[in-house]
Amino acid sequence: MTFPESSEPPAKGVAPDVPESGTLEPGTLDSGTLDSGPLDPDQAWTESEFVGEPDPQATDVPTEWFFDDPEEDDTPVRITRSHFVTTVLVSHNGAVWLPAVLTTIARSTRAPEVIVGVDSASTDTSADILMESLGRDRVIALEKNRGFGAAVDAGVTDTPRPDFHHDPRPTDTIEWLWLLHDDSAPDIHCLERLLEAADDNPSAAILGPKILG
Repeated sequence: MTFPESSEPPAKGVAPDVPESGTLEPGTLDSGTLDSGPLDPDQAWTESEFVGEPDPQATDVPTEWFFDDPEEDDTPVRITRSHFVTTVLVSHNGAVWLPAVLTTIARSTRAPEVIVGVDSASTDTSADILMESLGRDRVIALEKNRGFGAAVDAGVTDTPRPDFHHDPRPTDTIEWLWLLHDDSAPDIHCLERLLEAADDNPSAAILGPKILG
């Protein structure tokens, strides 16, 4: 299998050379009709110069080191099946990194159908950043930080499952959860390549990127 390349998660205040990509796994969502669209790139946070140590409370944070002059990928994409992707983006005191994550998701060559943000009792501006970028109706603010797994569970529980009987997609559409943390900015081709790998390996239940360290 070939997965999108990425770097290890950045240390606090350190700008990585190559962005990290998220894990993709089949989703099991509650019933209901879902009509939310992908994040509009115009809503994403803008670039700013990385100078010195970042302020955890700041909203004007660096993003250009995640997508400045991205490498062209002319490899033909062979996605043969219908996929429905729900992105769950979890944050906890990640205001330094969130703008880059949100911007790279918005520039993705294959946008997810739904994005839900879950903030785990952050004491910085993480929840505000998520709400400004995604909208208040797409953000869940938890009162306590019970860990990544609990945050993902909260996001999935509060996100209705798409109704493919009243949706133009095929009834055999495959549902996926794309799990991202606040310091993992995926390459713009990441989701596209993960779905391609899923089609090349139809028995795979969990997919993840190659990480270069």
